[in-house]
Formats: sequence, C-alpha cells, structure tokens
Amino acid sequence: MVAVTILALAVFRAATRPLGWLLVAAIGAALLGPLVSLLQRALPRGLAVMAALLLAALAFGGIAYVAVEDLSHELERVQRIAPRAAGEIERSDRFGEFAREIDLRDRVKAFVDELPDRLRGGSDVAAIQSAASRGVSFLITFVLLLFLLASGPKFVDAGLAQIDDENRRARFHAVLVGAYGRFWRYVAATLGRALLAGAFTYLVVTVVDLPAPVILAVWVGAWSIVPGLGVVVGALAVALMAIPESLSLALWLMVLFIGYQVFDALVLEKRIDRQILHLGSFGTFVAAALGLEAYGLGGLIVATLLAIFAAAVVRTITTGSVSARALAVDVGEVVAGGR
Repeated sequence: MVAVTILALAVFRAATRPLGWLLVAAIGAALLGPLVSLLQRALPRGLAVMAALLLAALAFGGIAYVAVEDLSHELERVQRIAPRAAGEIERSDRFGEFAREIDLRDRVKAFVDELPDRLRGGSDVAAIQSAASRGVSFLITFVLLLFLLASGPKFVDAGLAQIDDENRRARFHAVLVGAYGRFWRYVAATLGRALLAGAFTYLVVTVVDLPAPVILAVWVGAWSIVPGLGVVVGALAVALMAIPESLSLALWLMVLFIGYQVFDALVLEKRIDRQILHLGSFGTFVAAALGLEAYGLGGLIVATLLAIFAAAVVRTITTGSVSARALAVDVGEVVAGGR
C-alpha cells in the first residue's frame, strides 16, 4: 500500500496537465448534459451532442472574440492610463511609501508595454509554439468532452453496477442524481447572476468612459459567482482604472458596486440559498483564489464549480432520503470489499 501510494502521488505530479484536461472535460459534460438531453428529444444522441458543443463553442467563442477585440482597441489607452494610476498610488499618503519601495509605476509600465507581445504569445516563434501547445490542449479536451457527453451516462451506470447490493446501489444513485440536479440548478442561477453583474459593470464602465469595458464586465461577472463579496473583489479592477481620471470617481464607483453587492446578497443570493443551495462565502472564496492562482480565470471558475458540487452532495445527504451514516457505511464497505 505504501508503494502504491508513492507511485500514485508520482503519477499525479507527472500527469497534472492531462488530469486538468479531464477535469475540465468532466465539468463541461456536467454543464452541457441537460442541454444534450433536451436536444435528444428531437435528435439522435450523437447529433444532440454535436449540436450542444456547437452552441457552447459559439457562445464562448463570441465572448472571447469580443473581449480580445475590445482589449485590442483599448490597448493604447490602457498603456497610458495604467502607469498614471500607479503614479497616483505612489503619491498617495496611505500607500505611497510601499508603492515607491516596490517601484509600482515602473513595474506597471513595463507590464503594459509588454501586453502586445503577451497577447500575441511573445515573439513570432514563441507565438507559434504557444498556439500549437494550446491547440493540442483544446483538441484533447474536446475529444475527452465528446467521449463524456456521448457515453457519460453509461460510465455512471457501469460504476454503479459494481455495487452488488441493490439497496446500497440505490442510495448512491439517489445521492448522485440529487446532487447533480441541485448543482446544475445552482450553476444556472449563478450564471444568471454573473450575466446581470457583467451587464451592470459594462453599463457603468461605459457611462464613466473607462477603458476595456468588456474585459472588466467579464472579470466582475466571473468574480460575482463567489457569494457575499465577489462583486466587490472584482470591482477593485474597475476602481483601479478610474484612479487616473479621479480618485473621487474611483471611490464613488466602489460605493456603487458595494451597493450592488448588497442587492445581490439580500435579493438574488438569498432567493437561491432558500430555493436551491446555500454556499458559504469563505470556502467558495478560498476555492476561487486557489483556482485563480493555479490556472487564471478559468481555474477560478473550475475550482468554484467543484466547490458547488461538493456543497450539493453534502446538502443532498443532509436533507434528502439518504442518511449520512448509511452512506458512510456503504462507502466503507465498498472500499473494504475492493469493489
């Protein structure tokens, strides 16, 4: 067992990237599953899968295209405003000394000057290599997603079939079905909240004439999935962009977003918590921060979705017909039996 554990850890460290691809594919299949089932009423399973993938690709591709186009148009303005914002921070009474110690303005200027190369992927050779590497990753993830969407229900049924006892198998099935339904409803409601927060951000940024409104809208919308404080955390980027225009404008923007956060927490989140699932702010924020640090904005979303599913499993066990003690006994017996 010690040798097997050491080997498993070594394989996990060596296979981080393909495991990440599999995880993203599994989450994508879970999110697209209801759409495939809906399309399957009028189409064969294979065509329903392809249609769902096409719709998802059009949606995310459209968002990515608009965001990159927006950033490309606003790049010159970002390169001008960002160093000014850093300079304002260096001259401030509260943070000026620390900002000067780390040469904040010079660092920000160097970063924004390198943005064109970063967006392109570096030099021409580096850009080609980066595009090839990303292309392979996207292709493998797409193939895994295709397999999971086409045969995912069969995989689940085959796994449950390994449990001989019918009552025990029924309890596991009840937990999976209940948690998945709760997870998907929560994700759908949270996606609606994120779209509303993004639209609000885009409107505000456009009215006050700040750069890159689409990028800021996507950023705040992504952070809004963290309950309780996500909108405020995401709005810090909006305030930073507003500092060169006016410090008072940045403060008023933060007050405005704090007001939106209060509305989101007291109206939208409260309704979701009451009808679907309660998800605490601390655990979700930690998961989002870890995902952001590991894989950027995509990692933030994936880590938060995993936290949502874990909470859905716990909620299903504690409120459904499956008792936690019975399930724990089932898990212990299944593992001990080597099934």
